[in-house]
Amino acid sequence: MDSSSPGIKYGIYGGIAISILTLLIYFISEERLFSLAPSLLGFLVYIVAMVMAVRDKRTLQGDLISFGESFKEGLKVYLIAALVATITMALLFNLIDPDLQNLAKEMTLERLESARGLLGDEGVEAAIEGIESQGNPYSIQKLLLGYGVSAIFGVIISAIIGAIMKKNPQV
Repeated sequence: MDSSSPGIKYGIYGGIAISILTLLIYFISEERLFSLAPSLLGFLVYIVAMVMAVRDKRTLQGDLISFGESFKEGLKVYLIAALVATITMALLFNLIDPDLQNLAKEMTLERLESARGLLGDEGVEAAIEGIESQGNPYSIQKLLLGYGVSAIFGVIISAIIGAIMKKNPQV
């Protein structure tokens, strides 16, 4: 691997880590895949991998890195890791265990029903109709769309990390 691009290395590491976490949670309890914990763990993996890549890039450059370089290295990590995680989800939901799609739908409907007091009857019914009509939310097309939308999140996090970790030469 090119040592001048820690973003690629940490992007792959981060994607593999998120994929392993996803599969571990799946094997422990399929229902837990749809809880908040996997998302929070994934978020933590993204952050750690992005920070490590920017740190390594800065070290390679004599302990200096501009905001732009820091931003690009962090975004590179996010995009690669998210792509690996998206591929894992596509394989899990479409090849390994297609029945997970039904479980996801059931759990979503249960959560909607429990939020009836908050959303009202009309809000819950509209949401249920939307879920029923959307088809497979884990199709390749929808997962790729989700990947694209999540890139916005990656841009925001990369900008924050870039601003925090930049280190310009003393003037």
